[in-house]
Amino acid sequence: MVSVPLAFTAWSQTLASEQSDVAIRSRWSSLPGGSTAMNDKSYMGTGSPSSDRFAFFSEGSYDEGAFKLAYDNKQTHTLGEFLTIAEPVSNTASEYTGHVFVVTGEKDIIFCGGNCLQKPVKASGNNLLDDTKTFYPKAASFSTHVPAGAGHALFAHYGTDQTISQILDWAKKTVV
Repeated sequence: MVSVPLAFTAWSQTLASEQSDVAIRSRWSSLPGGSTAMNDKSYMGTGSPSSDRFAFFSEGSYDEGAFKLAYDNKQTHTLGEFLTIAEPVSNTASEYTGHVFVVTGEKDIIFCGGNCLQKPVKASGNNLLDDTKTFYPKAASFSTHVPAGAGHALFAHYGTDQTISQILDWAKKTVV
């Protein structure tokens, strides 16, 4: 994976217990295990609606109702989960011999800095997702799909039905 320098001026993370949206904080604490999430300082959550739009959605590529549904139902994540998406924590799956299909939106800020169509740095291919190949050197097959216009919240954008069809078609062809 390539490291992309970013300045997140509109995106924020906060401890789950310090979530500024009272309705979200109340919902999180009522979930199974919610008391743990609210008391354990390793549980995080995104901040405001504007920070969620910036990090997870691509302007002009989603319906406002989809955003509201996603925001009203968002979950917490652990600090460890957040930190393991970057190098050097991610290790090569050197013994994995199955098939790999990597899918994320063209405008994914978190994984691609907002441009997943940029050329790969470590592997041959057509987009930044192809760099993932280096993590699966013995994979039976490797392919990628970059849905046009979508952000990190892949299934909350227009074209979700086509993206799901691509994934199911891949599964039908590769899974025995």
